[in-house]
Amino acid sequence: MKKNNENAYAIIAAGVTYRFAGHDWTVCEVDSKRHTAVIQSHGVTHGKWPGFVMPQFGNSNYYFKSIDGEDISAYDNKMKELYDTIKDAENTSASYGKGLYLISEEKVGFTEWGHPGSGNYWQALEAAAGNACSFGSPDNYAWLGTVYGSGGAWYVNSNGGVSYNDQSDDYVVAPVFNLDLSKVEIVDDEIVIRKSVKNARNTKKEKIREFLHEIYEESEILPENFGDEIVAELEERFLEDGYEITKKNAIEEMLWCYMCKMQ
Repeated sequence: MKKNNENAYAIIAAGVTYRFAGHDWTVCEVDSKRHTAVIQSHGVTHGKWPGFVMPQFGNSNYYFKSIDGEDISAYDNKMKELYDTIKDAENTSASYGKGLYLISEEKVGFTEWGHPGSGNYWQALEAAAGNACSFGSPDNYAWLGTVYGSGGAWYVNSNGGVSYNDQSDDYVVAPVFNLDLSKVEIVDDEIVIRKSVKNARNTKKEKIREFLHEIYEESEILPENFGDEIVAELEERFLEDGYEITKKNAIEEMLWCYMCKMQ
């Protein structure tokens, strides 16, 4: 079976499970025209519903809005490390979902409370729930991104049932990721980010670091040079905004980061 199209993009099929960045992922959707895919993990970590615990949502309080499609890459260190590893392969132009995210109960084929769902997402989440003990979760459930009432959230259990429970419960967190097939290749049964993509990222980092060093050298009041954290933050901003990396844009992006933190 052909796995890569003349080194232009990876060829993958919906319903197939691959290894990617140390985790199992099932391909749930494929757009062959745009060379993109949506992949559902079989679990990465565990804990309370992201909508309950994350600062941008409930901040350790019950949250009344659904968070499906919202970026939860900063949920914990495992999620942060995973996203940092695979972010170069993200399809950033996707209309639904950003970073690592959860899906809604509709996408798992929900029909009735407690009844099994259907489809690729559902099968992958059923598997994630069944592997709960390997993540340290006491219950065989995997979170969805949909809220229920004022204190509940939906999940898929290891029997395939789709239901809801308290947001403060400890379940598997199994994120979804939008994959750009032009940035990866298939090696055996594993998705691998192309070396050219990784090299391009390193080049961007060096350009940012070079401009920051110039700004520091030209300054008369900066007490020290810019550190790795600022370089990483600017890299994220340039990646998200799509701007050309120039000294002027680096300064403006830094100002924008500062303004966002102060407001």
